[in-house]
Amino acid sequence: MAGLPLDLQLNVDVPAGNFADVAFDWLDGVSQRLAAEHRKELASLPARVAANKADPHGSLGETALLYGTVEVSRERVDAPAKATERICSDAGLRWLKEELQDFPSSVDLEIGQLDEAGFRSGWSLFLTVRRAAQSPNWLRLHAVVDEDRFNDRVAGPGLQREWLDVMWSYADRLDPGFGQVAYAYSTSGQTALEDRLRPQEYEREYREPEYTVNECRKFLRGYSWLTIVPKELVSKVGGLDGLRQSKAFEEVEELSGGGVWLLATADYRDYAGPVVEEVFRVLAPALRPGTPRPVVRYYPGERPHPLVFEDAASVAPRG
Repeated sequence: MAGLPLDLQLNVDVPAGNFADVAFDWLDGVSQRLAAEHRKELASLPARVAANKADPHGSLGETALLYGTVEVSRERVDAPAKATERICSDAGLRWLKEELQDFPSSVDLEIGQLDEAGFRSGWSLFLTVRRAAQSPNWLRLHAVVDEDRFNDRVAGPGLQREWLDVMWSYADRLDPGFGQVAYAYSTSGQTALEDRLRPQEYEREYREPEYTVNECRKFLRGYSWLTIVPKELVSKVGGLDGLRQSKAFEEVEELSGGGVWLLATADYRDYAGPVVEEVFRVLAPALRPGTPRPVVRYYPGERPHPLVFEDAASVAPRG
């Protein structure tokens, strides 16, 4: 089966004046750490508008078979969102810094490959920052990684650890209200739990990140291979000692802000079956109430949702 996209996500609440700093740090810092050679190749290019995604790029200044872009999107009242793109060069990043002063609804940074004809043929790094009016003090920091690449079937889980180290470095500084590594169920950043709460049964406020992020210090949005529990909810799930004694996690580490970093297994590929069940039982007291419904029929290549299809509110307290 082909790999599916994974969503590496942190939800951070920051003063509005710091939105630009946090967003730029995520986009620039992560790309420097994980795509340093590509950033170096792109550095001297101008900031001018990159070509339309449907047009060939090879003759437009990109280096060899490499491209890199930054894109800012702004919502408009009576028209579709307007997106503006620049090359991910030093000049393009300076342009981005200026754009972030009037903070947009979304920002993307993409680095990838061109085919021999000069067309974009796939990304190797995709980072994004999202902000929603319904959660006005929050930013959603995302990285989207192909599952097969993340698992690196040749070299083993080395890239997993590299990404976890990056996630830790930001989580430890930014005191997130939530964090996860899970399948990307939508472009909006839904968790598996949110994705399987049926619209017929639950309002958008229960299911859509635009709303649920605003309450992530009150209700845990979901659970996954990596789950970051905010400090406000740690006592609900047994405290640091209780989480360690549960034996449900490979790693239980306290973040500087008081939240807890929970990694279920050493290798992402082992997060399935009884492991998912145990993680759910431990975290149920902090999860948003609601009964997720399984998919009736998965299409070829899709992965089943790693969930327990029970209402977390019905789970008896541990102890």
